[in-house]
Amino acid sequence: MTFKEESGSSQVKGKYEFQNLDRGKIKGELVGTMNGDILNFDWQETSSKGKAKQQGKGSFLFRNSCKDFFGSYGLK
Repeated sequence: MTFKEESGSSQVKGKYEFQNLDRGKIKGELVGTMNGDILNFDWQETSSKGKAKQQGKGSFLFRNSCKDFFGSYGLK
């Protein structure tokens, strides 16, 4: 997963990819806002096997100068 903070703002964009047995190659992206060490975001994913796009909301807490993060996400 890669994150990029937009210059001069608290907006963050991220991208990720992974392989899923049922859905094939998954490509996802997220867009959110940093508030201190917390990123609240909306995410969406597309599948290489033509399965329905998934989307939802989530939250990550960053630690160790943003080298570590943990959190949760769910479907809308």
